Amino acid sequence: MTRAVLGRAYVEAGQAERGIPHLEAALPSDEDGSIHFQLARAYRETGRADQATRTLEAFQEIRRANEARQKSEKEEFAITPP
Repeated sequence: MTRAVLGRAYVEAGQAERGIPHLEAALPSDEDGSIHFQLARAYRETGRADQATRTLEAFQEIRRANEARQKSEKEEFAITPP
């Protein structure tokens, strides 16, 4: 998680190239897709359009999976009339 925070800080400070290795190292801990999103942004800012596109697709896949899981959990625990 520390690597993700450091990577994001570099990207926000306009130093995307320095942030990329930290964001890449943090990818395995990305549960909500936010690290993938920041990494895609960093790739785009450094002219790596292909990598940005692939990473953004992974971000969208993670988001869809999370939304499906949340929907399933809501349905499973929904209070319905007898």
